[in-house]
Amino acid sequence: IILFNAFNFLELNWKKQFLLLAEKKLNFIKTKSKTLFSAELIILLTFTLSGLVIIIDFKNSNMAADLVATIQSIQLFQTNLNNIAKSYSDFKGTLIFIEDYMKFIHINPRNEVKLNKIEKLHRLEVKNLWFRYPHNNFDTLKGISFNINPGKKIAIVGENGSGKTTLIKCIAGLYSKENLPIFINGIPIKEVDIESLQDRMSVLFQDFISYELTVRENIGISSSSNMDDNIRLQNVAEKVNLLEIINKLPNRFDSLLGRYFEGGNELSGGQWQKIALGRALFRESDLIILDEPTAALDPVSEKEILEDILNECDKSIIIVTHRLGVASLADEILVMKDGQIVESGTHNELLSLNGEYKKMYESQSHWYNLQKGVLI
Repeated sequence: IILFNAFNFLELNWKKQFLLLAEKKLNFIKTKSKTLFSAELIILLTFTLSGLVIIIDFKNSNMAADLVATIQSIQLFQTNLNNIAKSYSDFKGTLIFIEDYMKFIHINPRNEVKLNKIEKLHRLEVKNLWFRYPHNNFDTLKGISFNINPGKKIAIVGENGSGKTTLIKCIAGLYSKENLPIFINGIPIKEVDIESLQDRMSVLFQDFISYELTVRENIGISSSSNMDDNIRLQNVAEKVNLLEIINKLPNRFDSLLGRYFEGGNELSGGQWQKIALGRALFRESDLIILDEPTAALDPVSEKEILEDILNECDKSIIIVTHRLGVASLADEILVMKDGQIVESGTHNELLSLNGEYKKMYESQSHWYNLQKGVLI
C-alpha cells in the first residue's frame, strides 16, 4: 500500500462500500419503523376507542370492577400487540440470513448409500471430463482423459488459465463428485468415500499455508500420528534440502516458525515452500499431487529436490509446472490449452511433434539448459 501509494484509492473504495451498506441498513430501518409505527397507531386507535366504550359503559353500569377489567384487557392487548410487532420485525431481519444458512448446511448432504472405502489407490482414470464452475457460461475443462498407474510420474504443463489447477482439484475430490467421470480402482468417484480417497493422497497447492507452529508440526501435520517420528522427519527434511537450516534453529524440529508468537523464527519464501513440500512428502500416500511446488526455489535446489523425488520415489506423482526442465523428468507430459489436453508424451516425443510443447520449449530455451536441468 505504501509503495504503490494506494491508500487514497482503497479509502475511496471502502467509503463507497460503507455508504452502500449504510443505505441498505437505512432502508431496512425505514421499513421496520413504518411497520412499528403502523402497529403503534393501531394500538393508539384501539386504546382510544376502548376508552370511549368504557366511559359510556361506566356511565350505564356504575360498576368499578368492569372498568378495572376492561383497562387491564386493553393493557394486555397492547402489550401482546407490541410483542407481535417486535417479533415480526426481528423475524424479517433474521430471514435475510436464513436462505444463505440453509444453502450452506445442505452443501454436503449425508448420503445414505454405502460408499466404497479406498484402502490403497492402485489406479486413477479420468474419462472425458468436462467441468464448469457454477454461474459460468463456459467450460473450464473439456474432454480430459488420462490414467495413472502405480509409480507413474505425470507432468501437466500449460499457460495460466488452461485448467491445470482445476483438474487436480477435481481429482482430489474437492469439487462435487456427482457427475465427474473419474474412476478410482475402477470405481466411479461418486461411489467412493472421499475421505478414504483423500487419505491416500498428498497434495501441495501453489498457495500453500505457512503455519505459525513448530517445524515438527508444520511438516508432521499431514500425518499427525507420525509427528514424533524423528527419523522420518529427518529423512523428509533431507530430501527437500532443509535439514541444514533446521539444525541451525535453536530447538531444531521443535523450533517455532513465523513471527506471530514470541520466540518465532522467520523463514524465507523458498524455505517456507520447502517446508510445505516436506509436508506433502511426509504423508503416507499412494499419489502425490504437486502444484508448482518449486516456484519460490532457486534453480539448483529445484533440480536437486525434484530429481530426487521423481527418480527415487516409488509413489505415483502428478506435478503441475511451468518449467520444462522439471517436466522433462516425468514419464508422461500432458500439455493443456484452453481446458483441453492438446498433446501428450515424453519430452523428446513432444519436441518431435513441433506443436504446442515445442513452442513452449523454444520460448524458454534462453532460460533453460535442459542438459543440466537448471536456469542459465
